[in-house]
Amino acid sequence: MTKEKFMEIIGRLEAAENLQHKVAVAVRQYNNLIHNDCLEPYGLVVSHEFLVIDLLSEIMNDDGLIEWFCYDLDYGKKYYPGCITEDDGTEIDLSSTEKLWKYLKGNN
Repeated sequence: MTKEKFMEIIGRLEAAENLQHKVAVAVRQYNNLIHNDCLEPYGLVVSHEFLVIDLLSEIMNDDGLIEWFCYDLDYGKKYYPGCITEDDGTEIDLSSTEKLWKYLKGNN
């Protein structure tokens, strides 16, 4: 897998998550006007992010860092220096998709 393809896929995952959030906000805002108990905002956006992350993890020989980057670090936006380190204390910079790619490629 190329760096460009990896970054594109992660970017598309982030865009899908952002869309899901916008839809959820809009549905909650108009909840009183929509009389449908079955309306679940996240069901409006079909996204297979868990499958995609599993596949990326398999391809990149990753044991959970991609998932952590996407969900816990909000695609690098919540990264702060020292939030993740190697066993020897060396900092792992996960502030961007490109840095995640470089780290994963360096450890394979």
